[in-house]
Amino acid sequence: MSARPRPQGIPIPPRLEEDLAQAAEPIVPPAELKRSIMAAIASGEYPPHPAGAQQPSEEGCAGAEVVSLEQRRRGRRGYVAAAAATVLAVAGAGLLWSEVGPGGSSDTATVQAEGIVQGPAATDKMHEIMAAEDMRSVSLSADGSELAVVVSADMDSGGAMVNGAPRLEAGMGAQVWSIDRHGNARSAGVIGQEEHTDVWMPLPGDTETVRVTQEPMAGSPRPSGTVLAEGTL
Repeated sequence: MSARPRPQGIPIPPRLEEDLAQAAEPIVPPAELKRSIMAAIASGEYPPHPAGAQQPSEEGCAGAEVVSLEQRRRGRRGYVAAAAATVLAVAGAGLLWSEVGPGGSSDTATVQAEGIVQGPAATDKMHEIMAAEDMRSVSLSADGSELAVVVSADMDSGGAMVNGAPRLEAGMGAQVWSIDRHGNARSAGVIGQEEHTDVWMPLPGDTETVRVTQEPMAGSPRPSGTVLAEGTL
């Protein structure tokens, strides 16, 4: 009796493959991911074997394939390169945060700026600055959005903890401005109209005044819209 032919994989129709690719939604990585990857790179340790993975036995060692030192080095370089690529992806994701909660609802919201962090990482950032001896602070309410601002010239750092949702005209956002003692206004980012929970917006350490204005979500080069809130530190 001849052996039955081995079944081949069922080809996926091009249209179905395209639909499946479009159905996938991007996932925003958590803030802790970068720290864990950088720690793994620094330690040089390989990821642990997944649960249930088959470990090599002593009986199989005799027939095991010998791997050269150069092959091992190439493998490790590949792992480090993949980890570094992931870190770059996480860094890029800092430009736009949108975290989806249970049921697909937006749990936090849209804040456009560099260096944005959220949750425990945001709290850590704020506490670091609050511990400075020269810490200055102010609280602002901007039409439904609350900002707790702290800055330290000694640390050359500052930030605004954002909570709530600004009630604005359609297509508009609440742009946050850092103003120094010379009157120069620098954008710290644009807050969207969704609900926010503990979102940290970095500010320069020489910030003297914080102003919030209604601007297009793409942002304005200078404060030009309605002033929603302003406070001096």
